[in-house]
Amino acid sequence: SNKNILCVGASATAGGQWVGEVKRRLTETSGDGTPYNPKGLGLSNITFVGRKTGKYNPVNLEATGGWTWSAFSGQGRPAYRFQVSGVSQLNMDDIYSVNGVTLTITEINVTEGSGNIRCTYSGNNEVPASGILTRVTGTGDESITYSSVESESFNPFWNNGKLDFKNYANLYCNGSIDLLITHLGVNDIFGNTAAETLVESYVKPFVRAFHADFPNGKVIISSLPLPDCTGGMGANYGATAHNYYTRAQLFWDYAKEFNALGQDSEFSPYVSIAEVLQEFDNEYSYPKTEASVNNRSTLTENLGTNGVHPTEQGSYLVADTIYRICNSIQF
Repeated sequence: SNKNILCVGASATAGGQWVGEVKRRLTETSGDGTPYNPKGLGLSNITFVGRKTGKYNPVNLEATGGWTWSAFSGQGRPAYRFQVSGVSQLNMDDIYSVNGVTLTITEINVTEGSGNIRCTYSGNNEVPASGILTRVTGTGDESITYSSVESESFNPFWNNGKLDFKNYANLYCNGSIDLLITHLGVNDIFGNTAAETLVESYVKPFVRAFHADFPNGKVIISSLPLPDCTGGMGANYGATAHNYYTRAQLFWDYAKEFNALGQDSEFSPYVSIAEVLQEFDNEYSYPKTEASVNNRSTLTENLGTNGVHPTEQGSYLVADTIYRICNSIQF
């Protein structure tokens, strides 16, 4: 029988790279059978579903950059996402304004001066479709030019004051969700949410609500790749705001709590854990640029340019771990 798969995540999922590779390995026959390009299974009874499609791989999914477990577990939170260019320095929590709306940077996805930023906001004025953001506080660029803006202001699973997966499935998934795969938590870590708090307050309620609506459905919860260890965090987020060691500890704490949830007698019959953190190559799977090792040397090294968003090949490593767990699911 057909099985509908819904993948849920934030910006590392929204591009569709890892979701598309899982889909390819399950439903297509492409690939030459080498470790670099595994051959797909060609299964015809699997459908990937969801409200959105990936930005780079047009596979169905549900992912919004900057979103957290807490956002997907409750009413969500209003924000704007700006497509920006020509930027040189952006910092988390710097404040900008446009047309009387005050904006706080909460996510940065910029490489070589172009990309997008997500901002929470206050103020009721309309944000122009394109324009310039002017710095109010912080040390980033005095102004940021943006070409487009998109509102992100709700949790698609929230309906009539509660999590309602049946309603979502009726709208976007042909009525059913057989396998729910989550790849979430980086933005919770950036918000310094403790691992135990995350699981007890947000992950368990989310999973319980899904199980109540689809008691025969299965869930895969993915741990998260460790951030880039060659300077990407500093390039993206600022070294003073994101100490690598303390951040890495939280990534491990989240992985441990997810594993404990998967072994809990309440959840183990229908929840499996994909151990992405343990199997991901964080040294060679993030974007990099060649730079001088110091100001007085002609030697060069590869420095990370993005802290938490893998390259396309890095996303394939995420897909490999999740694909393996998909093959262990029994309905």
